[in-house]
Amino acid sequence: MLALLVFFIGSNALFAQQVIASGQVTEAAKGQPVPFAKVTIRCIEDKDTLLYRQVTDGKGEFRIAFVPKKENYVFIQSSGFKSLLNELPKVSNGQKLIALGRLALEETPIELEEVKVVHIRQLISVKGDKIDYSVDKDPEASAQDLLSMLRKVPLVTVDGQENIQVKGSSNFKILINGKPNPLIDSNPKEVLKSMPASSIQKIELITDPGVKYDAEGVGAVLNIITAQMSADGTMATISLNGGYPTTYGGSLYLSSKIKKFGATANLSSFNNETDMSILMEQMQGNTLLLAEDARQKRSMNGLRGNILLSYEIDDKNLLTWTTAISNIHTGADSQTDIFRPLPVEQRSKKNSQDKVRFDELNTSLDYQRSTSRQGELFTFSYRYTITPNYFYNLIELPSLKRSERMKSNDAMKEHTGQLDYTLPIGKHKAEVGTKYIHRDNETSPVYEILDNQNKWVPGSYYATEYARNGLLHKNVVLAGYASYSYSDGPLSINAGLRAERNWIKAQYKNLESSRINRGFTDVIPQLSIGYVPSPALQTRFGYKEMVVRPSLRQLSPFEINSSETSLSKGNPNLDPSRIRNFNLSVTHMGTRYMINAGADYSLQYNNIESVIYKEDGSNVLISTFGNLKSPTHRVSANVYSTLTPTNWLRLSGFANLSHTSRGATKSVDVNGISRELNLPEFSSVSFSGNINGMITLPKSFGFNVNLFYLSKQKMLQTTMGDHFIHSLSLTKQFMKDRLTLTLSAVSPFMETLDLKIESRVGAFKNVNHIQVPIRRISLGLTFKFGSMKGQVKKTSKTIVNDDLSKASSSTDLPNTGM
Repeated sequence: MLALLVFFIGSNALFAQQVIASGQVTEAAKGQPVPFAKVTIRCIEDKDTLLYRQVTDGKGEFRIAFVPKKENYVFIQSSGFKSLLNELPKVSNGQKLIALGRLALEETPIELEEVKVVHIRQLISVKGDKIDYSVDKDPEASAQDLLSMLRKVPLVTVDGQENIQVKGSSNFKILINGKPNPLIDSNPKEVLKSMPASSIQKIELITDPGVKYDAEGVGAVLNIITAQMSADGTMATISLNGGYPTTYGGSLYLSSKIKKFGATANLSSFNNETDMSILMEQMQGNTLLLAEDARQKRSMNGLRGNILLSYEIDDKNLLTWTTAISNIHTGADSQTDIFRPLPVEQRSKKNSQDKVRFDELNTSLDYQRSTSRQGELFTFSYRYTITPNYFYNLIELPSLKRSERMKSNDAMKEHTGQLDYTLPIGKHKAEVGTKYIHRDNETSPVYEILDNQNKWVPGSYYATEYARNGLLHKNVVLAGYASYSYSDGPLSINAGLRAERNWIKAQYKNLESSRINRGFTDVIPQLSIGYVPSPALQTRFGYKEMVVRPSLRQLSPFEINSSETSLSKGNPNLDPSRIRNFNLSVTHMGTRYMINAGADYSLQYNNIESVIYKEDGSNVLISTFGNLKSPTHRVSANVYSTLTPTNWLRLSGFANLSHTSRGATKSVDVNGISRELNLPEFSSVSFSGNINGMITLPKSFGFNVNLFYLSKQKMLQTTMGDHFIHSLSLTKQFMKDRLTLTLSAVSPFMETLDLKIESRVGAFKNVNHIQVPIRRISLGLTFKFGSMKGQVKKTSKTIVNDDLSKASSSTDLPNTGM
């Protein structure tokens, strides 16, 4: 306050000449801006000294007004850098501005009690509605898969069953380099576990997506950015990892640019095996009706690869081509003991074997043209995707001398075309775009049973007529959007509108009664307002609407008999659900800390929910989907913070608290028949939290600890217990940080993660006790070589398909009635 008072006195002195000094503080090594650096102007005359202070903004820039004296200096300080002291040039009469340009700071180690400690890299940054987590700066990345790293991303939770949520909700979309991936849409757990974290540059969390993203229930976007690309040179990164229980893999990343041509390639392989047990109990009140004790051996292995080619035709035209391939195999062998206590004790066994192969070929071409107007862009994109999959299931019931197997070859083909145009005019910016999607999907299951001569012949003990006939499915989407942005000083406004028409046609082969022909039209508005009163403070308010359309899996009358007392099927009479969301966030940043706090309120009408009921006189639990008439209210609050008390210690943590409620549900319409549920008013509170500590040690060592907790989760008729997961890692860097060794442990003090999942229908309940091995020890190695001098250019826009819900792709369509 004293310095501020002196400033005002000096600036109002009679006939005093006020001058403005401006400049940008940058890193000497990389040229990157240094935000929140302390800049001081010292004005000295005789024995009097005046100080004018300011902190640089997010771009490292400053602009300080001062009254010059006989001697004038600029003094700059920032954590982890050498201080800089320069004398300012003499001020001539009438001069109003001193442009200092770039002022480069050199990074320096800090001596602390004879221990050499280097500056800790910032892993997380927040700007507006986007949070970036720099995976490539996390020392654990060389020994972990991508799914494990997601636990460190603010506002993202991964529970014990490896289900992902953002801000406590499953309403989000995962993209790879801004593009959708059908395999991730249908199998997020398997695909994310197959991706080595060492091949990832950063993870972007967009908490308030605009209208350029599809209207289908996208409350947030997780955009996974693969490793950076070099320019005018070649670089490569090799990573290897292995651990206990059985897991090993490796990856190779190459990047090169020669004049106008650029190329990157990434190839990775993985293999892991694990055991787990599931005890299922079905009860009527306190009476046990059925118990199944299953032991499973699971495995997963595969290859993933992608290549990107870029050609700069000239300074205004850019062409990029991207192709990705995947080949993933999963398997599970199960042995189950079955016990029925009533009316007479019966014991039997069931053996099963599952094999699945997921393949993908994804290729896209993007053309971008810019004009002489800064920021004006025209982009055309085309993408073709084919995902052939193979399913195999074998069930053996020795006591009944029954054996049945199912084989199916499925394939989905998708064509997408998209046009985008961006026009900036001063403080204003307009964006328009249109997109067309055409999908074809076909399943061809074959069911066989083992006859008395031990020969496989066509037939099934369990599969319904739907399952045996296979499915033909076609989906067409036509969409357009327009948005307007305004930015003036601290204020920014963005408003947009999106219109979509979605057609779904499906039919089980040779079954005319199974025909599905639905069409949905939706118009979705969006508004966001940002206010940045100072470089250290950001505030943002947003309103948006979303639609959740029923997926093919949810609409299909297909029935699955997972056991003799359990059946699931779809509901062709489902209608879309509508969500209205209000959100507010505030971010405050200091030189050694950052805190981001937000709140959301959502109101969902006609909610599509999984419901369970029983037929009269039957013990079979039927699981299906229904539209709930009572609206669903959801309020959530979240906070994320980082603290760097010293240059060798970094602490971070986030917490999310949410409350969900809805009125009583008496019944739902299933296939035109009202099914009684008689569920009381629903209210649920859930909490998730994460704490992370990173310590930089002498001799290029580093230590990291991460703690995660998820409270009990309560759904409409199902409850899942709480659980706790922790991890530790030790890293060592060699050869000027080109070689990194990482030893990591996940929950080393816990042998298994015990989960309890309970579903209730009146007095009838189904309880699953799941034990998953959680302890994992792994060693990772990453070696980098080559040179990096910049980045290969990529088009600023590309195709993003968000309209498929979590259960709408071909791999979610059941192909077995067992």
